[in-house]
Amino acid sequence: MKKITMVVGAIALASAFAAPTFAADKIAVVDMQKLLSTSDSAKKIGEDLRSKFSDQQKDIANLQKSLQAEAAKLKKGTSTMSAKQLADAKIKLNKDTVTLQQKQAQFFQDVGVERNKAMEDFYVKLQGVVGDLAKKDGYTLVLPKRLTLYSDSSQDVTDQVQKELD
Repeated sequence: MKKITMVVGAIALASAFAAPTFAADKIAVVDMQKLLSTSDSAKKIGEDLRSKFSDQQKDIANLQKSLQAEAAKLKKGTSTMSAKQLADAKIKLNKDTVTLQQKQAQFFQDVGVERNKAMEDFYVKLQGVVGDLAKKDGYTLVLPKRLTLYSDSSQDVTDQVQKELD
């Protein structure tokens, strides 16, 4: 009987140590879409990009209008132009089309590079704010809301993060 009691006691003691213990983790979520669309910091990034590239965008728009006018003129004048004039006009139109496409490609590349730099700075700042908030409020894990299947609204710290960012 003593042997059975000791074996049962040993098993109970071993299972108590073997069973994992879970600490009560405090988890929060941040709605990144909301931050990117409503925070002053993110809005400023958009405004700065528009301001920096507005002249380049206007130049491209003017080139597009000029190209459309050239195409319309060519279409209208095909019956009255000589073969050489028609060939020259087509060559010029093709050359201008290529130039426009190159300028558009360069524009999108430049905007992308600048946007990535600005967003990298934004994310570094965001990580600092979220880290400080997590330490202050005792969160052990902060996730983007989009990555969660469900979260209670009490876990959403987006507004607090936005206040700190702005």
